[in-house]
Amino acid sequence: MIALRRRCWCAWLIAGILGTLTVSSASSGDVDRQFELSLSGQFFPNIKSSSADVRQQFLTGLEAEFTSDFDSDHLIGTLLPYGRIASSGGEMNHADIRELNLLYAADDWEAIAGISRVFWGVTESGHLVDIINQTDRLEGFDGEDKLGQPMVRASRLLDQDVLDLYVLPGFRERAFLPSDQPLALPFPIEEDK
Repeated sequence: MIALRRRCWCAWLIAGILGTLTVSSASSGDVDRQFELSLSGQFFPNIKSSSADVRQQFLTGLEAEFTSDFDSDHLIGTLLPYGRIASSGGEMNHADIRELNLLYAADDWEAIAGISRVFWGVTESGHLVDIINQTDRLEGFDGEDKLGQPMVRASRLLDQDVLDLYVLPGFRERAFLPSDQPLALPFPIEEDK
């Protein structure tokens, strides 16, 4: 038990020192790259379990963003993959393509096609009308992390307003935490129906 606490405190110390690492670079060919490495740990001292994987886990995530304008004044391509590895393994490991799209922008309109995320809502804290993307429940329960959604979007600037039209050809089903995890929902989820 003392060794477990010592490992947990060491992991928290390392995560606190490193925090979140963000590196940006531009290379030849006008491809901008940005990487974000995140380290986190969870410890649940009140859970009565003999399994150390349930009482504690450490997570390492990597998000990379690649953008290019293809030497064009109107076209931008974006690729944003994400992956996370958990010390408990299994269903806690997670990978997703958050964005993979082409954006064409002109004077007062733009169009985007591919996988994308849309953030909008009445309040920043609530996202009350955020209905386009599924919430990624494997990443957290705060509703801030979204799955990429296949879409075609056309936007037109009208004086001080913006008109957005969406075509959503598919639906992303979200995954939930396994029932043996401490932050799982308190009721079973039937995913096969």
